Amino acid sequence: MPKKLFISHYSRDKALAAILSEAIFRISHQRILCWTYLDGEAGNKWEEEIKSQLFSSHAMIVLITPQNMDNWWIGIEIGIALGLNKPIIPVYLHVKQEEIREPLKSYTCYPLHDYPSCIKFISKLFGLFRINYDAGMEFLLQRMMMDLLSAAQFDGQDCCRVQPDIDQVIKDIKDRLDGLANDLRYNGQPG
Repeated sequence: MPKKLFISHYSRDKALAAILSEAIFRISHQRILCWTYLDGEAGNKWEEEIKSQLFSSHAMIVLITPQNMDNWWIGIEIGIALGLNKPIIPVYLHVKQEEIREPLKSYTCYPLHDYPSCIKFISKLFGLFRINYDAGMEFLLQRMMMDLLSAAQFDGQDCCRVQPDIDQVIKDIKDRLDGLANDLRYNGQPG
């Protein structure tokens, strides 16, 4: 049975949250089920559903973007998670590390536009859920990065203050695939 992960995000970032949710589900081989509030209306049912999902989740990811830097509701969700002693993993896109505010600033924050940081993020997340990260998950992680970057680049808003180095991302992916191919060629197995 999959464990639950709560993804906190701003409503305008629901496409990014949906991509992140689906990617984590696929990369974990369906062992992590993400919950994110994608559709709904304000009111008591909305607030109660979020609180209920936070309570039943194993951990929380906070998706930080320029749109949600001052969002008060995300602050409430963080406060609830802290009160429940839930592990919190902040990830960010199109925000500079130094712009991240407390309480998230005191955590290790992972930029989603940087491939090595994505590997560290997934490794941290999988460690919380006691899932081993293996080479077979590499392709899915690379796909998640490309999907997130594509969605963020074409969201119709001029909010991109940190441009990912696409050439470096492609080089990192190529180097990793070359390494896996060499491992297979010489050892008969990846990694």
